[in-house]
Amino acid sequence: MAIIDNSILIHSVLKIGLGREFIFKKGDVGRDYRIKNTQKVNKMNAEALLEIDTVDVDIINYFLSEPEISHSRVARRVNKSQPAVGARIKKLEAKSLIKSMYGINLSKAGFTIAFISLQAMNPDKIIDEMRRCPFVINALRLIGQYNVQIWLAATSIERIENIVEGNIRSVDGISRVMMQVWIEPIGDLVAPVNLNMEHHLHLKCGPDCKNLAKDHEFLRGYLDCTAGKNKGGSKDGELLEKQFNIDLDDKLIVMKLQDDPSITFSLIGEQIDKSQPAVGARIAKMKKRNFMAFKRGVNFKTSKDLHLVQVSIAATDSSLLIESLKKCEYILFGFKTLGEKSLIAYAGTHSIEHLEMELDKCIRALPSVRALETSVVVSCMKDLVLPYQPAHECFVCNYDKVPISKGEQAIA
Repeated sequence: MAIIDNSILIHSVLKIGLGREFIFKKGDVGRDYRIKNTQKVNKMNAEALLEIDTVDVDIINYFLSEPEISHSRVARRVNKSQPAVGARIKKLEAKSLIKSMYGINLSKAGFTIAFISLQAMNPDKIIDEMRRCPFVINALRLIGQYNVQIWLAATSIERIENIVEGNIRSVDGISRVMMQVWIEPIGDLVAPVNLNMEHHLHLKCGPDCKNLAKDHEFLRGYLDCTAGKNKGGSKDGELLEKQFNIDLDDKLIVMKLQDDPSITFSLIGEQIDKSQPAVGARIAKMKKRNFMAFKRGVNFKTSKDLHLVQVSIAATDSSLLIESLKKCEYILFGFKTLGEKSLIAYAGTHSIEHLEMELDKCIRALPSVRALETSVVVSCMKDLVLPYQPAHECFVCNYDKVPISKGEQAIA
């Protein structure tokens, strides 16, 4: 189908299941208007679905760019009273569009990160068992070739391999296991990490580990029992402290903030026998070193109206593609890895159909992309807070570079 507009052809291709996609010729004077018009329609659809308005969107964006901004400053920027903004924030929190979280900056802290994808006969049982492992950051249910994905963090690749061999590959009902280790991050991923993980070493991963780990108080309480004036810790625990240049008090502070982001510095100080200024100084030091971070974003575990989609890409030139993914409004984070699919990214959207259209235009069409697969995330084991803008307008992609195939030219 061809549309004539000021003697300029605009090619439209009807894609089965995806609606209508516009592919623009270079030099199209109506191109910018049509792109913006399409994106504005998408923005309005998102606002209607989520029952938010432009002021809500502005509030979300301020929290994404400045997570620690005060409510009063947000109120001044959106030209609303502080009580009115406070009511809006509560509404957005109830919709899981704003969630506060302290955690480890996994993209910069120095942990070894691996995502383990599984084909499992009983995925819920697998995920339930993984809840007890202190090395598990999160676990996802997926729709696709693999139906479970486990996120692991450890001090070394050898430790992760031991976990995979002893606690995952040996489980009945798992027919296929694929391990993808982070090489280069795409964006930041901040998530709570059990800094007591290395005290868990003496349990020896395997059947004994699973039985002992059923006692949750052991895993959550071991670190606290070494707090206070008793600074005696195991050599396993000292391994993590030396590797990341932190001490027992730092670990306690991080884990208390992870458990309750609203806890005051003074209350933490009372619990670990430190002054409020001392606690604040330790937190500032860990933030400056990019070990710990405070983030706000959408909680994809509890959000009912937004979708998280895993995007696996096989590319011949991943370096250029990484830069494009970093600029994309839909891509929340990702990483470069080894294997056939060299890039793994996670995209947020209010419409899977619309996301597929954008992936077609902006990524699948690139000459360096050999294959692209998507898997929809059905559920998350733990809170997953990511910096998603629910109603954005994306003008980053360069549509001039989208190639038009001979078949599409023939349609015109």
